[in-house]
Amino acid sequence: DIAPREALRVFVESNFDPGVFDRSQLKAWLAVWGETTRNPKLAAIHKERYVLYHARLVQLISAVAGEDGRQVDADLLATVLVSLIDGLWLEWCLDEHLLPRERALSAIYHVLEPQLGPLRG
Repeated sequence: DIAPREALRVFVESNFDPGVFDRSQLKAWLAVWGETTRNPKLAAIHKERYVLYHARLVQLISAVAGEDGRQVDADLLATVLVSLIDGLWLEWCLDEHLLPRERALSAIYHVLEPQLGPLRG
């Protein structure tokens, strides 16, 4: 079983693995996001997936905060994290030289670590 702090780190970094952090997927994601605004079935699927993704982050953030007795708004921090991951991924796809993987990860930790303590391995 993996410790909560390590699980959150793996969760964050997996979003920036080369297989996921892949600019060839940009057009597909933009098409899906655009279609989600017009297609109720796709919107429902997106909502279901988002709720599960967000809930997992809330669970991980709460567990990490609980290890040190920290009080955090896990729901809000999860919302910020999801938005930050999406935005960083999009910016990287637009120009990988302006936002390399390491800088994207540093931005994530810059937001999370003041709330949760050290996360980087």
